[in-house]
Amino acid sequence: MSEERVDVTPLTASGLEASLAKLEVLNAADRERVARETALNELQSFVFDLNDKLYQEEYESASTEEEREKMRTECSAVSDWLDEDVMPDTPLKEFTSRMKALKDISAGLFARVREHRERPEALGVLAKSFENAREFIEKSKNLTGEDGFFKEKEIEALEKKADELTKWQDDKLAEQAAHPLSEMPKLTVSMIMQKVADLDGEVKFMVQKAKMVKAERERAKRLKEAEEKKAQEEAEKAAKKAAKAEKKSKEEESRGGRRGRKGGGGRRIYNTCRRRKFIREETRRGRALL
Repeated sequence: MSEERVDVTPLTASGLEASLAKLEVLNAADRERVARETALNELQSFVFDLNDKLYQEEYESASTEEEREKMRTECSAVSDWLDEDVMPDTPLKEFTSRMKALKDISAGLFARVREHRERPEALGVLAKSFENAREFIEKSKNLTGEDGFFKEKEIEALEKKADELTKWQDDKLAEQAAHPLSEMPKLTVSMIMQKVADLDGEVKFMVQKAKMVKAERERAKRLKEAEEKKAQEEAEKAAKKAAKAEKKSKEEESRGGRRGRKGGGGRRIYNTCRRRKFIREETRRGRALL
């Protein structure tokens, strides 16, 4: 006997689609709520942070009173809107549009402060680059000529480049010192780092060239040593062969002398002369190889 449940209604295809659609609506609402709350918190934090920075010395020196007043007015307007007009259903675009307006009017100030703050460190990097280049130039002056790694013109060109960069730095520092801090700098961090990259690149190129020349010379030296070693081995081998042949000839000559006394020594004497001539030629060839 089978039992039939009547407390659960089977889910049809259309019912499943409707349920999924409701879930998507709820999920979208949750995503919208989270995005709106995040935008609200970010806007509140930015307003507070910007208001606070406008009274800090480095931000005051990098802006005019007119700029700061304009930013304060905008911050005050946004703060009032947040306190009085924001509702749980306030559209997300209302938050993002106000955030964009605040960032647009404060972007120049933040950029100038960042430049003034990071410039000393960048100049320190440039000074270190100058120091390395000068040290390399002094050492490389003793590495020119036929046995050196560089041509004198290459060292002179690198020295000239370093001198030009030093003058560029001095001119830019003087120009920046006379320039108002409330305007975009005449000497930017990106300009300094580009000069660092240029000078370091020249030095690295020279170092790489020296390594290549050294490697090529070492390869040629090893090849020459290998050839000399091979020639010496061949000469020693030829000398040993000649000595062995001479020893054998003497032994045969000794035996032939004994047989010669019994007769038939004419042909043995002829063969002995031929062997001695061969030995002399082999000995000369061995000495020539050595």
